[in-house]
Amino acid sequence: MLQDPLYRDVQASVEQSGAPADKILPLYEINRATEQEKQTIRNDVALTDEQKAQKLETVQTARENALRKVLGEEIYQRFLQQNTKP
Repeated sequence: MLQDPLYRDVQASVEQSGAPADKILPLYEINRATEQEKQTIRNDVALTDEQKAQKLETVQTARENALRKVLGEEIYQRFLQQNTKP
């Protein structure tokens, strides 16, 4: 996992947001599952672009809800701030 850029990104985000280190693995698993699901949707030739966009939005919302549940609202907001800086 340490070689996985997604894992390293989560690890850095957790450290920067002040979230407990024991949240790294659950957040990594959420992000990994989300990315796999997004890729499946993007590759589904049976879906229209509109359907893909709708499904991708649903997946993103589910990810945000899962992150919020794992982190709690306060840490989730700090985590978001760390991940939306330009």
